[in-house]
Amino acid sequence: MTQENETNLVIPFADGSAPVLSARGEVPCALLRLLGKRLGLECRAEEVPEKPFLRIFDEPGTEEGFLPWEGVMPCPGEFQVSLEPFRIRLNLLSDEFAKRKWMRVAMIRRCLYLTIISRMLSGNLSMMHGTLLNLPDSRNAALLFGTSGIGKSTIGKRFTAQGGYCPADDMSVLTFLSDGRLVAQPSPTWSARDLSMRGFHVQFTEQYEVKALLHQLRGEDDKIIPEEPINWRLALVNGIAEFMTFPANWLDIRVYRMAMEANGAFVRKCLERFAPHSVMGDLNGHILQNLTEFLA
Repeated sequence: MTQENETNLVIPFADGSAPVLSARGEVPCALLRLLGKRLGLECRAEEVPEKPFLRIFDEPGTEEGFLPWEGVMPCPGEFQVSLEPFRIRLNLLSDEFAKRKWMRVAMIRRCLYLTIISRMLSGNLSMMHGTLLNLPDSRNAALLFGTSGIGKSTIGKRFTAQGGYCPADDMSVLTFLSDGRLVAQPSPTWSARDLSMRGFHVQFTEQYEVKALLHQLRGEDDKIIPEEPINWRLALVNGIAEFMTFPANWLDIRVYRMAMEANGAFVRKCLERFAPHSVMGDLNGHILQNLTEFLA
């Protein structure tokens, strides 16, 4: 068998784990390079004697954070997912889907999501739908979560205009470290208007310590006020559920249930770590000033 180039992409998580996505063949390698560009990461190439395929696996010796069951899941399109001990493998059945841009997006989205879901099972990591606000000249941040259309993106734009920074405006990977701190890493937006995967990326390697989880409501002058714990918790659960909506369409029900149970453990840690507060979003408010004072 002839030697072929293998493209590898290392995805560094805040807890120090670094799963490797590996691709062989023209189409799989192109997909992996697109994902790397989306995450602000560089691929590396090696030569290996194997036929084309795309797989997810960890560095040798790593045995934590994997889906604890075996099986094969047929997926829509010309590929299938095989979940094995210590490895997740995505097998391309045809190159036909490469002609469809939306299928390319779905493919690389699955690659990243399966990597994240495999780590969710520890209860220390989750994916949150929200807007990440980074205070100037620091690594401290607040994460706004709430229903779609409530104005999270509007606050993010105004926060940036006032001198702050908004590293993520859709999804962030959240990880509880061993010392109890919560760290956020920006994750890509998967907009239907961006099927080509061009022109937009996030710096996944950037890490921000989350000092506040704020449930966004509508109110006056971007005030940050205490909120009833039950309402805050429900909104937090819904923010995580936004991420699980896409995998729910194709993920095996057993794995989906395990991931949701792990997300419950993650929410409980959030309740132990953070006091429930909401931000009363106002189009003319002073979010940078109020947030700086709140986190002081």
